[in-house]
Amino acid sequence: MREKILKALIYSVVIITPLIVVPGIIHPFTLPKVVYFFMAMDVGMIFLLISKIESAKFFLNLRSPLNILLGSFFIVQIISALWGAWPLQSFLGSLGRMTGIVTFFHLCCFFLLLKGAFKNHDDWRSFFKVYIAVGIPVALIAIVQRFISITFLNFSSALQVVSTIGNASYLGYYTISQFFISWWLFKSAETSRARMYFAGVMGLSALATIATEVRGIFIAFLAGLMAVGMQYLWHALPRGGQKNFSKQYTRILLIAAVISTIVVAGSFAVVKFFPETKLAHTVSRLSDISLTSTTVQTRLLTWQIGFQAFLDKPLLGWGPENFENAFNIHYDPRLFRFGEKATWFDKAHNLYINTFVETGIIGGLLLMSILGIVLYYARKNRLFLGLIVAYLVTSLAEVENTISLIVFFMLMAYLETAWMHETKKTGTVDTSTEEPTWRLSILRVCLSMLFLASLMYNTVFAVNVWRTEHAIIALFRGGPAVAAQFIDSFENAYHSARFTPHLQINTLDQAVMATINRKTLKPDEEIPIQILEYLDQKIQNVLPELPASDVRMRYVYGRLVKEWALLEPEKFDTAIAIFEDGLAVNERRQPFLIQLAELYLHADVYLKSTTGETTQKALDLMRQAIIADEDAGPTHEILGRMYAVYGMQEESQQELTRARELMKIYVPLR
Repeated sequence: MREKILKALIYSVVIITPLIVVPGIIHPFTLPKVVYFFMAMDVGMIFLLISKIESAKFFLNLRSPLNILLGSFFIVQIISALWGAWPLQSFLGSLGRMTGIVTFFHLCCFFLLLKGAFKNHDDWRSFFKVYIAVGIPVALIAIVQRFISITFLNFSSALQVVSTIGNASYLGYYTISQFFISWWLFKSAETSRARMYFAGVMGLSALATIATEVRGIFIAFLAGLMAVGMQYLWHALPRGGQKNFSKQYTRILLIAAVISTIVVAGSFAVVKFFPETKLAHTVSRLSDISLTSTTVQTRLLTWQIGFQAFLDKPLLGWGPENFENAFNIHYDPRLFRFGEKATWFDKAHNLYINTFVETGIIGGLLLMSILGIVLYYARKNRLFLGLIVAYLVTSLAEVENTISLIVFFMLMAYLETAWMHETKKTGTVDTSTEEPTWRLSILRVCLSMLFLASLMYNTVFAVNVWRTEHAIIALFRGGPAVAAQFIDSFENAYHSARFTPHLQINTLDQAVMATINRKTLKPDEEIPIQILEYLDQKIQNVLPELPASDVRMRYVYGRLVKEWALLEPEKFDTAIAIFEDGLAVNERRQPFLIQLAELYLHADVYLKSTTGETTQKALDLMRQAIIADEDAGPTHEILGRMYAVYGMQEESQQELTRARELMKIYVPLR
């Protein structure tokens, strides 16, 4: 009965986590999934530890290679965080990512619970059947979003296919895992009806993967298929006295070749005869793989920054979740060629570079060891090997999230369980986990208290998020009482997070961004002064707690005071000081230079300056931004518009012409 309850909790993770979405909050996909996952793991671990289930002893099993490596990596992350740029960020992560040390700890618990609850092939087969069943609605929603043009949960399908996962890249790896696991179940299906069902899930998952239109995911999918194909080819080679290829493998490879030919030929036909359809757009995008694309170029630049940051702190790194601080110090002005959004990277978009930067060479080598062990476990299972290869390729250009990590830890648990079962039968490994009773008792008490504290924190966290969203909804609703409603709601949220400064800072960041966005969405409505004064006071309280290299809060704070200065001109000097403080980290950061220039431009207009001093400062700052990278088209465009405001029509035309040339024609990196 106890083991059934434990299994039910684990099943709830793979059923509820991919599907749960809470519309109307800032992060409707990430936060609900992470909060539920944390709470389920906390309850599961408490239940396991206070019960007398024999599998609780696997905590002390030092004969498991992955137990040792994951535990070592966890310890290295903690040490790196304590000596890192911002320890609080390392442990808790940002609200948008939620991939800090706390998340890694819960993932390790998920790994242990899986190994304790599912001990044989039949258990895992039943588990994977539930897993792929949950993927069916996820895949269907993705396909509908791509081909029928709907708006789902306030996210337009014209922008990106996200289904219930929240991001096309995350969705892509999830559907790839559905494809390969369905294939594995198909191979061992006992009835034709079951084989038809698993084949249907495979087809649905493949279509959903393609519908994401993420080239990195598509390449990873092909890499996984190639890994499986090479395994089949290797086993088909003649051996011993055999003179010809194995008939079974020859037939499989022939079918794969025919399917590949049909897919390629069909793709060319769609693009040629139906060029205006969404299907043709999907095929064209996936086939347009170029080193000159925006996403590739921004990643290459970010990886260069990551390499420079690694050389600064090679041993223990900058601390988990602190890549952004390293990025700010080593910022490359060429990123502004691709717009302001490209100048803010909180991750390297490469698991391996990101790990070496954040945890140094020790953490990086431990990660490589973990991946190496997983590949070793999968070497005899060609379909799971294909899935692991797809994950490794995906990690070259994408960011980790809770869903992809849950999938990977699930695969690790299955592969190690299968390996332990195999080696136990051959007698090469002793999997006994017998330990002294007193050690187990002490461990149970300590860990039970830890998970109880974690459960309490996650409850407070969920309440805090709801209160913050309520405050932001009041802000956007407007009306004569908007200031009082916002301040009252937000103060409740801020006060509930008083024991966790990091959560307060994240909450404040969300409120400031919402205030700025409100002005964009409602340009005819001024931001109430009471709200500006309230947020200003809160930000001044938290700024001393931030590392000097964390310029994002200073940037959004500067933008907030900039809006305030348009209402009260005496605030111009304050806004200027904030942006100048941010430039102290990296004087070539164009967004700060441009914001400063626009402040001096506004000062001319609002203060009616006639001395020409502010005009000259504005133009000098823009020229400084251009010197940082002369081939950044957006900078030339902003300078051109600024010249127009000052009545310098000839100079304005020159800059706008230059901007059009740069943004139309790709400028290669030098």
